[in-house]
Amino acid sequence: NRYVNNLVTLTIVSAEHGSTTPSGTVDIPAGEAYAIQATADSGYQFSGWEIVSGTPVFANSSAASTTVTLVDGDATIRPRFDIWTVGGVNFSPVPGTYQTAQNVTLTPVTAGASIRYTLDGTVPTESTGTAYTVPINFPLDSGPTTLTAVAFKSGMTPSEPTVGVYRITGTVATPTFSSIPVVNPNTSFTVTISCTTTGATIRYTTDGSTPSTSHGTVYSGAIPIATTTTVRAIAYK
Repeated sequence: NRYVNNLVTLTIVSAEHGSTTPSGTVDIPAGEAYAIQATADSGYQFSGWEIVSGTPVFANSSAASTTVTLVDGDATIRPRFDIWTVGGVNFSPVPGTYQTAQNVTLTPVTAGASIRYTLDGTVPTESTGTAYTVPINFPLDSGPTTLTAVAFKSGMTPSEPTVGVYRITGTVATPTFSSIPVVNPNTSFTVTISCTTTGATIRYTTDGSTPSTSHGTVYSGAIPIATTTTVRAIAYK
C-alpha cells in the first residue's frame, strides 16, 4: 500500500530536553510538504533540525515549526535542543576604585530579565540576595565591596554570575598648619599640622622638596622652627 499510495517513511529521532509532533515513525506522501513541530523543555531552546539519513528538504531548518518534504525516499531527522541561558548583567559605572560616592546601575543583557544581587561575595539565587529595583549606592570611604549579580527569566537557565569589586576612597582633605605666631625673628617656635580626614597620614618636608606617600617625614607632633624654613605637607589614606 505504501508504494500504491506513493508513501515514504519519515522517522523523527527523539532528543533530550524536548519533544516533537509527530514523534517516532510516520508514513507521509512523497514529494509533499509535511508539518513538523519541536518543543523545548523549560530552560532549553530549539536550535535546529538535523538530517540523520536521506535527503529531506526543510522549508526552514532553523524554525521549530516548519515543513519537511521527502523527495527521494525515506529519511530520518532529529531536533537539537540547547541550554537556554539568560545573558549576564552589565554594571555602570564599571567596577573599580573611585574617589566619589557611586550609584551603580545594573542592566540585564536579556530583555525582560530580573536581577538579584549580593554585596557579601555570595552568589544570589531566585530566592536569595536582594531584588534589584534602584541603583546601588556605594558611599564615601567604603569597600572594597564585592557586587555579585545574576539575571533570571522564566523558562530560561539563570545567567552566570557577574562580579565586580568597588572601592570608594573619597578625597583626603588638605592638611592645615597652625597659626604662625608673630615673634622676634630670632625666637624659635613650633608648627602643628592637622587634617580633617579621619585616619589620614601626614608627611612633611622642611627642605623645600615635595612630600609624597613615600617621601618626607611622617608627622607625629609639633615641628620646631628655629630659622627660616619652608614646610610642605600632604595627607593621604
